[in-house]
Amino acid sequence: NTAANDSILLGHERNESLVECVIKYSSRQALGTKGCHDPMLNVTLFSDPNFFNCMTIEFNEDSWSEVLSLTLIVWLGPDENYDMRHRQGFLYDVFEQAYGLRVAIHEPRTQPKILERGIQTEPGKMNEIKYQPVRFVRENTPKKPCISPEETSHVKLRDLYNEYNYDQELCLDSKVQAMVLEKCGCLYIELPRIAIPNATHPYCGIIDDK
Repeated sequence: NTAANDSILLGHERNESLVECVIKYSSRQALGTKGCHDPMLNVTLFSDPNFFNCMTIEFNEDSWSEVLSLTLIVWLGPDENYDMRHRQGFLYDVFEQAYGLRVAIHEPRTQPKILERGIQTEPGKMNEIKYQPVRFVRENTPKKPCISPEETSHVKLRDLYNEYNYDQELCLDSKVQAMVLEKCGCLYIELPRIAIPNATHPYCGIIDDK
């Protein structure tokens, strides 16, 4: 049996594995250094009984709500035919014929379930990410119409600088946007803009390419 401290030395180092990282937040894009040394990120080394040495990457509490995406360029180690002395052969490679990375998405500061919920990512192959909701917020569904019958004739619904006559779908979307603005402090990009976006309540969300 290998001592715990010695087993860490057998894994890839952070600066070798994480070649580059790109962080998109708000309307900006930041290019990280080798090893992803950035004040917005916390990179932690941990041990897994099945996959040996692993790393988890999390955003700190001050920046996680602003981040839109994180792109990583990861070194997978030397080519398998580079040198017999450096060939990497692990138990899971034999049974799964695996090449690439095992990735698990988890809640901040929770233990990653790599074996149970991890996905195998390989160069040149499409990967499917599975996730499950961990929190539901249920709101009362407004009855039709979503405003009183007396208001439907004269109330205007707003989208940025324009006003529109009553429409059931637009009215419901405006109600949802009002809840997003109240609870999140931003305007969801695919809902009616009931207020003018500014530094206090900017846009949020990602445009869905349909």
